[in-house]
Amino acid sequence: MRHPDCIDPGMARLMLLLMVLACGCSRHATFPEDRPMSSGAAPEPTDPALRDGLPRGASRHGGVSTYSSLPALFSGQVGSRLLLRELPDGEPLVGVGSLSDLRGEIAIVDGEVWVSYPDASAAQRASDERAAFLAVARVDTWHERTLTRSIDWQALPAELAERGRAAGFSEQEPMAIRVDGRAEDIEYNIVNGPALGIGRDTPRPLAKEELSRTASKHSLASARVSITGFYARENAEAFIHSGESLHLHVLLPDTEQMGHLDHVTLPQGLVVKLGRPVPEREQATASVAQPL
Repeated sequence: MRHPDCIDPGMARLMLLLMVLACGCSRHATFPEDRPMSSGAAPEPTDPALRDGLPRGASRHGGVSTYSSLPALFSGQVGSRLLLRELPDGEPLVGVGSLSDLRGEIAIVDGEVWVSYPDASAAQRASDERAAFLAVARVDTWHERTLTRSIDWQALPAELAERGRAAGFSEQEPMAIRVDGRAEDIEYNIVNGPALGIGRDTPRPLAKEELSRTASKHSLASARVSITGFYARENAEAFIHSGESLHLHVLLPDTEQMGHLDHVTLPQGLVVKLGRPVPEREQATASVAQPL
């Protein structure tokens, strides 16, 4: 009689083969990324936000990508929607936004991310912050226009629209705006969420009047400025306040202050730059950004 511990060699080979097959099936069921890639080209990402290197979760508005929206902020949705460090480095980005819980402002100038707070501290380049709202666009080409006369705040939207038409922009598309130089009659504010008593755990609708009343406000007769933001007449409710056509932030390089621009006069001879946010179809494929 065969000892019970003895196994026929043929049977042993069969059992070993079955174990190898079982392990292989289990491995590929659990880790499908280990399967060989096909020899053809990789499929193009279908999420528009992946094509310009911007993080997931953006909505598109004529080339301007938005994370959350201004109406969402006023409804009380002020929690974090984006980690600023997820924005791509070294790209020609323009942007304006608000920090989570409305703790301050965001401006993106030539791809550099600046944040400011209502405590009068200096603005700072920062990536370890969170945005409740951000409007951002890539601009590869700027059209420079020199002002032939002084332009005050009330006349600025019409002047930009005229300059945009001359540069070949349609009235339906948004324009990115850049202004660098000395300006006059500058007024800006920094939103102050703590003064409103709001936060992630206490959402409530907000009125524009109370935001203005509690904001940290500043004014200068004259200063060197870097103004950045967007102009749009249509379909821009997500990133431009209702009833307005401009959303601009101002950085003061000499004092390193920054905030939401409320008023400015641009003197004769100043150069205004107009840029077309790069449409989705023109953007190169980029690596997938990590979601929040």
